Amino acid sequence: FRSGKYNITASQMPNVAAVASYLKNHPKSKVIIKGYASQDGPLEVNVRLANQRAESVRNTLVNKYGIAADRIQAEGQGIGHMFEEESWNRVAICTLDEPATTTTTVTK
Repeated sequence: FRSGKYNITASQMPNVAAVASYLKNHPKSKVIIKGYASQDGPLEVNVRLANQRAESVRNTLVNKYGIAADRIQAEGQGIGHMFEEESWNRVAICTLDEPATTTTTVTK
């Protein structure tokens, strides 16, 4: 994301579309979206931005791609510390939550 922004840019949309495609093809799967901010600026602003970034991805999945809202969990995580390049920490990371598979054994 751009500094101080939470709107998804055109260059980011293919990533969101890939998540939407996966969810459409795996209807029992869910996704957890965690939004992050860089250390630039006041902490209160960055905490709010982290939440808005996660919600922005969630809203796009629901409104543009028709993914059911109850399959998506969005969480702001505050300041990210994943990358040395500070601007790279302005991200939303999607983690798939797959249903447990069960195996049925038939004994004869």
